[in-house]
Amino acid sequence: MKRLSNLLAALVFASLVIFMSCGGGDDPAPPSAGEEAKDLIEGSWNVSGSPTFGGGIEGDWTGFTLTVSGFSEGTDGVWGGSYSVSGIPAGYGQVWGGDATATSASGSWTFASATNVSSVVTGDGVSIVLGTDTNAASLSTSFTVPSSLANGIFDEQWVFQFTK
Repeated sequence: MKRLSNLLAALVFASLVIFMSCGGGDDPAPPSAGEEAKDLIEGSWNVSGSPTFGGGIEGDWTGFTLTVSGFSEGTDGVWGGSYSVSGIPAGYGQVWGGDATATSASGSWTFASATNVSSVVTGDGVSIVLGTDTNAASLSTSFTVPSSLANGIFDEQWVFQFTK
């Protein structure tokens, strides 16, 4: 009888060890919308084609580049970062947040919300609608520069197409 009792105790102990080692293993949380967008947007982008202003081609933007970097998540769950642009044609500096004669500019941005990563708001309040493809090969931007930032001369919609 004592042998049966010991065998039963050993079986119970072995069963507990087996069940405890089969932990449910918490699955990692899926990436946030900001984390997913980072893979699509971060990097250096070269202008492709001719940007449009108010529906028509405007300026010679050959050599213009946009670099998006510094992604981080804010305490409110909204991701943001920084941008820099170079190769701005003469007279168009205000389009990307510089002064009228700037050939380069930089600034900060945040996504519209923790779940809306299809638009960003720059540090100076310009709202930019983004479009990306799923393999991060192209990026489009669409925005209007407020009159207060560009003396009313660039206050129609700008559309830029970029490739990596």
